[in-house]
Amino acid sequence: MKEEITQMLHKILSTMHLLSAIDAENAVNADDIAKHVQSIDKSQIEDVLRCCKELGYVGERSGRFYLTFKGILSALSISS
Repeated sequence: MKEEITQMLHKILSTMHLLSAIDAENAVNADDIAKHVQSIDKSQIEDVLRCCKELGYVGERSGRFYLTFKGILSALSISS
């Protein structure tokens, strides 16, 4: 994975954790994330979210995303 993509992934996972998107009830959409991560445009956020979903870091319900257990662990390890 390229370093730039890895940095975006880290920012997005950390932001989702900050927003408490840790289950389907508290899921967020790309717009919610974009409000907090202004250095990444919405289309890039959507691309990274799709990648995160494929890797098992996030789940999706009705176009909204939340961290899986794997994603929560990753977000916590980023901040430590």
